[in-house]
Amino acid sequence: MKEKIQDLVVATKGTIGEVLAEDIIPVLAEEMVKGTAVEAAGAAVSLVSPRIGGIMVAYQQKRWEHNWERYIKNIHDNQEVCNERLNQLEEELRLKFKQKIFPLVSDFVPNEKQEEKIELIVNGLINIAGGINWQEDIILMYYDTLSQLNLLDLRFLKLYGSPYMEQDNTDNIYKLMEECKIDNSQANVIREKLERLGLIQSRNDEKMNENIENVIKYVEEIAKGKKNPKLKRIKTVPRSESYKITSFGLKFIKFFMEIYIPKN
Repeated sequence: MKEKIQDLVVATKGTIGEVLAEDIIPVLAEEMVKGTAVEAAGAAVSLVSPRIGGIMVAYQQKRWEHNWERYIKNIHDNQEVCNERLNQLEEELRLKFKQKIFPLVSDFVPNEKQEEKIELIVNGLINIAGGINWQEDIILMYYDTLSQLNLLDLRFLKLYGSPYMEQDNTDNIYKLMEECKIDNSQANVIREKLERLGLIQSRNDEKMNENIENVIKYVEEIAKGKKNPKLKRIKTVPRSESYKITSFGLKFIKFFMEIYIPKN
């Protein structure tokens, strides 16, 4: 497996190839040291339960190898667009990408529990190279949020963002729930999670907040002695909850699920 990863690094050319050669090999060496620590931890567990210790080490090692291989292969497959974007950057930004951005993003790779999300990690990296966002705190906010979501969460989020996306989305909530064998209570847990992370927001809360603001404004106008103050129509808040995607949620989808096209 490690030989396959090294072959992918060697086969990746241009600026992104240099980044892999300069940064991935040392990172892999560091991860191998961590792997030794995992083995040591596994050995400690083995003192209590040899079977559990062996299974833990084997699982973590396999996940580590699969994640790195998938990550580098995805970069290799997208090397043309990566190089095109990196070559358009000024030298100072290219250096920042090599020394800060790339290691920062790569740090999310080894412990990702769902390797299918690796493609999203690379999409974000490509978009950063295209100039979509270079603030380290913002990059961390995006990737920290991604690390808290599973594939089902992401599929739910994409449903809310589909009206604003260019690509067609034939998915719908009923199809999703049927395929994944989840009920309304489980779907609500996912919605609440997305809301907690700031990716979607309650339409009902939005209506209630607007009603409160209008009432406050009306009362303030009365207190100021304004003649004939008018209270805006109070919006009806339905009993059933509904949600819509937030600005951050939409940016999140575009950051990870689409390849941003820089404007010339």
